[in-house]
Amino acid sequence: MKKRIRNYSLKTNASVLLMGKVIKMHRKLKKMPEAELAERVGVSRSTIQRIESGDHKCEIGLVFEAAYIVGVDLFSDDSNIMSLYQKSINDSLMLLPKRIRKQRVKVENDF
Repeated sequence: MKKRIRNYSLKTNASVLLMGKVIKMHRKLKKMPEAELAERVGVSRSTIQRIESGDHKCEIGLVFEAAYIVGVDLFSDDSNIMSLYQKSINDSLMLLPKRIRKQRVKVENDF
């Protein structure tokens, strides 16, 4: 079976790499070894190395957990603000159509 190679946009590549470097910088500022962060996240040290190097295949939940542990502010720490933001997003999503697809034009072929 042929392995599929996924191509990411330059912005995606830069963002994933930046997130990894920010996590690494915060970890080092806290003087936290990779092994300690790995233990706290519940993964291997090599997974932390992959996150910090910008590996696209790392689970987003692990990346967010590592970021949170080292103190990277991704969203507000205030649960009330997070709840309001989630409600606002949910309300906006409810206004969008359930299915987003081009409508087919019905051809009238009665001659």
